[in-house]
Amino acid sequence: MSNDLLIALLMVLVFGLRWGIKRFPKSAPMRLLFTWTGPFPADGEAKSSYYRRKTWFVLGWLLLLSAVSALLALAMSASSGFKDSVTALVMMFALALGLGMAILGSLFSALTSFKAAWLGPNPKFVVERTAEDSRGV
Repeated sequence: MSNDLLIALLMVLVFGLRWGIKRFPKSAPMRLLFTWTGPFPADGEAKSSYYRRKTWFVLGWLLLLSAVSALLALAMSASSGFKDSVTALVMMFALALGLGMAILGSLFSALTSFKAAWLGPNPKFVVERTAEDSRGV
């Protein structure tokens, strides 16, 4: 395939995804695409509680990345040709980066939650209401 055709296919894919996001924002595939955004603070929720929920969210991603890394390592050990391929090495490198970020994210989120709960300040999240919200517009 020529590079022009590949670029055209990429453009079609990108614009198709943008159209899908606008047309079906609450559909299962779109929710699956955006699960990485994590939890949002609820109205009246304390900072420590929010970061505790965020810690559990990141630990879930850590568990998922660990399982995918284990499956990839199993596939690499089963096939000597796959083990030496650039694709497998790039995937293991990317998974190692993701695992490191998940470990650091969960650690810092847990420390923030602990600090807010024990040392303060532990403010409550309040949704700011605008004049348009109060009029019902």
